Amino acid sequence: MSRTPEAPIYDLALVGAGGANLLVLQALEKNGWLRGHDLLIIEPDTQKGNDRTWSFWTDQTDPAYELYHEVVEHQWIRLSATPKWKIKPLTYRYVQIRSAKLYQHARGVAAHYDRTHWKWESVKKLKPEEDRVELHFQNGGIAQARHVLDSRPPQKSSLEGIVWQSFVGWRVRCPGAKWDPTHAVLMDFDIPQDKQTQFIYFLPNSAEEGLLELTRFSPKVLSEEEALPYLRNYLGKNLPNCYIEEKEINRIPMTMRLKGQKPHPRILPVGGAGGVVKPSTGYAFKNMAKHAKAIVEALESGEELPLYRQAPLYAFCDTLLLRILQDDPSQGSILFKTFFKKSELPVVFRFLDEEAKTTQVLNIMRRMPWRPFLNALWRQITDPRRP
Repeated sequence: MSRTPEAPIYDLALVGAGGANLLVLQALEKNGWLRGHDLLIIEPDTQKGNDRTWSFWTDQTDPAYELYHEVVEHQWIRLSATPKWKIKPLTYRYVQIRSAKLYQHARGVAAHYDRTHWKWESVKKLKPEEDRVELHFQNGGIAQARHVLDSRPPQKSSLEGIVWQSFVGWRVRCPGAKWDPTHAVLMDFDIPQDKQTQFIYFLPNSAEEGLLELTRFSPKVLSEEEALPYLRNYLGKNLPNCYIEEKEINRIPMTMRLKGQKPHPRILPVGGAGGVVKPSTGYAFKNMAKHAKAIVEALESGEELPLYRQAPLYAFCDTLLLRILQDDPSQGSILFKTFFKKSELPVVFRFLDEEAKTTQVLNIMRRMPWRPFLNALWRQITDPRRP
């Protein structure tokens, strides 16, 4: 670690110890970078626990699974989009990672390296200099780093008037329920839509315990009070025996506005502010893993740290879908149901991961109801804005 009269200079600083930066940490460890470099991890929350759950589909070859398969909490081999439409993936699984286990694993990784340091503090300001970045803390202290990965949330002003993925989840235990722990319901739209786009996730970890979540795509954020009747109705006959072990209440921005922009060549936004959240679904974990891999490759080669970029064809599709959800959210369930029912599962997953071939994307678009998208395209042309 080099030093200046003011403070030591780290090779890299991670601002925030959430999913995006911890995927980078894991990638750095796997390629051996941590053995020869100085890393500073800055996180204000000393009590991080089960504050969120990450779930994603995988064929066990993608970067997300490669980096963190050892902390997978549960996996499902049978998936469905409604209870009536059950499908059996060939090589795909749906897996779940709970944040407490990931945080614990990351701290264990860091503890193996004398040149990796944690600082429990909040960053107030990043001040770039010619060959380094100064990190100014809320308590008045300063650190310095050659490069900074900034995972702090985006500015609120950039999120006004957008579509949100908001959700209320219960981790429930219902004695005598007899659920199938191999079968996950990813998107059950067979619930009242109430002029919104909303659906149920149900991920049973055992015959009697699982995560039940109501998710809404809408400019209107879902409240816990609004979610109660949907969650209770879904539990049905099991409700009298159920009790809630944990709650997850949060929201994710669904917008094209967060296509990462660098405030300086030495400062790279990651996570939500870095544009990794897929605008039309809210999924981010696999994109964060792809970005982490690209960042580590750039550090290793000495190249400029890359922004996360979405391919133009997928950006076009997401723009139109977001415009529909913004202007007429009641259309969403029809479009998503059609998408799932008229596409083969591997193609669905490749499309959502933005890895499908152009011909596959065009075939999906051809099978979708054309009128909502044509209307959205016309509105985008006559009244252009970034949804």
